[in-house]
Amino acid sequence: MWGLLAHQMTALGLAQVVLAHPEWRDRYAPIVIRSAAKSLLPEMRTVFTDAWHGEDGRAVPDSSHGHAYLSYPALALGMARLVDPAFPTALAVEQDSARYFAGGAALVRS
Repeated sequence: MWGLLAHQMTALGLAQVVLAHPEWRDRYAPIVIRSAAKSLLPEMRTVFTDAWHGEDGRAVPDSSHGHAYLSYPALALGMARLVDPAFPTALAVEQDSARYFAGGAALVRS
């Protein structure tokens, strides 16, 4: 759990620095992206998966359990997209997938 939150908070904090000081974008935007991407790694979700008796929220989108923890990496990736116009396309697809799972399949389909 702490790994996911540490990467997510690093991404959010540095993104806020970049928003306040655009001249630091080149220095910090790549770190924001790396930190945000790490928050999507399966090993960062293990504690949450274990809490739902082995159900990984990214693997079971129609689960009734909600898996709201997936909103943490989605938020970090959203901030990374905001501060870096060259945000990697593959990571954008992954973020959209994380948002899909965190927000619930029904919300996306409506």
